[in-house]
Amino acid sequence: MQKSELQYLEEWLLTIDARKSRAELDKLIADDFKEFSSSGRVWSKTSILDELPLQQPIGSAVISNFEELELVDGYVLVTYQLDLAGTISLRSSVWRKTHDGWRIFFHQGTTRSE
Repeated sequence: MQKSELQYLEEWLLTIDARKSRAELDKLIADDFKEFSSSGRVWSKTSILDELPLQQPIGSAVISNFEELELVDGYVLVTYQLDLAGTISLRSSVWRKTHDGWRIFFHQGTTRSE
């Protein structure tokens, strides 16, 4: 099965190259971005740009069960499972199509418990 553009973008945001580049993050993250992380922290675009490039590499990241649902024209909800170095979480993002391409403006991660 061929990956969609949004799956490539979600995977790209997990790479060290994207996470260490303020310019790459700025290009893909909408100005009104909000994230509720699996730890309960609330992130904004500013906090992501200030802190993410300083973090240590996250280790191996594998996305599975990737699904997309168009909410309205130009807005897509993506959901998937992320295995991040053995920790499983459920993820959701909302992407908005702009004249410059796709921008993420909402993300939530929830650690999966058995």
